[in-house]
Amino acid sequence: MFVAFGDGKCPFCGDASKQLSKETYHCNRCDIAFNKYYVSVLGRQKEPQTKFWT
Repeated sequence: MFVAFGDGKCPFCGDASKQLSKETYHCNRCDIAFNKYYVSVLGRQKEPQTKFWT
């Protein structure tokens, strides 16, 4: 993880997140799914952001 806020806290903003499954969480503010091994974008990326995701 990038920042260790604790279990269930978003690694980017530190907001408390909703639990999706046993160890996977969803941050409504950043619109990402994460656990202690990965971060994934849930929604469709906006056009200016897609050029940075390759």
